[in-house]
Amino acid sequence: MENELMKSTLPPMIYDDSKKALIKSMYAKNATNDELALLFYMSEKYRLDILTKQIWCVKFGDTPAQIYAGRDGFLEIGQGYPAFDGMETLLSKVDEPFKVSYYDKETKKTAEFSRSFQYVATCNVFRKDRGHPTSVTVYESEYTTGRNLWQTKPRTMIGKVAESQALRKAFSISGIYSPEEMEQTSDFTVTQVTPKQTSTTPSTTSQKPPVESKAQSNTFDWSKLNLDKKIEFKAAVDKEGKVRVGKDGKQMPYNGVWYHTMKEVREALPEDVDTEKLVKGFIGKESYKEFTYGDLKTVQEFIPAWVEKFTAKAEDETIEADIIEDTPPETPVGDDGFEQPSFSEQDVPEWEK
Repeated sequence: MENELMKSTLPPMIYDDSKKALIKSMYAKNATNDELALLFYMSEKYRLDILTKQIWCVKFGDTPAQIYAGRDGFLEIGQGYPAFDGMETLLSKVDEPFKVSYYDKETKKTAEFSRSFQYVATCNVFRKDRGHPTSVTVYESEYTTGRNLWQTKPRTMIGKVAESQALRKAFSISGIYSPEEMEQTSDFTVTQVTPKQTSTTPSTTSQKPPVESKAQSNTFDWSKLNLDKKIEFKAAVDKEGKVRVGKDGKQMPYNGVWYHTMKEVREALPEDVDTEKLVKGFIGKESYKEFTYGDLKTVQEFIPAWVEKFTAKAEDETIEADIIEDTPPETPVGDDGFEQPSFSEQDVPEWEK
């Protein structure tokens, strides 16, 4: 009985060569052949139509493509199973203020959105073969970007997140996310969420120790730099003045301001954070060739906010402060006035073509 209830009644997805070519040009731009093959596989597995945008992929630069399905796509999957027995979504408002800070790419300034309360959504998905619903509860502050529909229709947006997660959980859907769930992560515009200060009375329960940033601040005299000028990479050199060469035989690029700024970002955030993707996505540029010194200044200014964002999402984990040694005096100094400390190939980008 259970196997019959979990046999999808949705029609299989079959694409001929002309449809595949159309999908590649319109719904999977810049995707590699492997990423396109994965999109077709997920479409066939969950019987979602790419051409009606029930499922699609997004690719930025050279980062791996992300496959998405909207809330309606997840609902389509659920309704295709005879086991599906409906769902309900409950919305409530809680007095927990939050503040969202982000980099406005149009004005090139920091913008903020704050509210003294937030919405909470709970979605219950029912199955005929289970005696209790699959329930998911999500908070607005965990997903909001503070912009666009998140600012004008927050209840709709947080409801979509709860419904997408509950449907995915109820029917074991994996490898696909809704865009509403991933906006904070993929776009990297949300940088600060300030939770409610509930009480000034000391709690009797155990508290996590304060999180210490691993970064050691580098103070640049930004006034001496032309912030509108693109950063210039030159070949890195060792202590003897010889050009550093990577394993691929190519020269390793170096710029003092860039190196120390990125070093500060890496040391401030957890090791599993893709800092290169974070910085490029935050500034909105796919190549470091397009970065200006003003972009780097903005990156450095947002490091404390990134620390707060990532540590707030960590569950019962404390980031140990690293001991950062001073740069050895014998390291060479580049023509930009900054020392070139010893670094491995992981510390520098490949020359971008």
